[in-house]
Amino acid sequence: MLQLFAGGATREVIIGNDILAGQEPQVMVPAGVWQGSMLEPGVDFALMGATMAPGFDFADYEQGRRSVLSGLYPDHADLIRQLTIDN
Repeated sequence: MLQLFAGGATREVIIGNDILAGQEPQVMVPAGVWQGSMLEPGVDFALMGATMAPGFDFADYEQGRRSVLSGLYPDHADLIRQLTIDN
């Protein structure tokens, strides 16, 4: 999972059950943080869920724009390209 915070901070997290290897079994994403996830190479599937509080409302949703996010977080431009559609 890639998390992009306001102000330019970023965080990469590997979600999994191997805690000794630094993986995290669950992750909290703060409000206002862009997030994207993809499977690690060699992994065929993952079962994931999300709980939101307050509940999700499409009126509050904003699709990340690849060009804008890549400009704000140039060190992660390759990951952003993989996690976004060209918009």
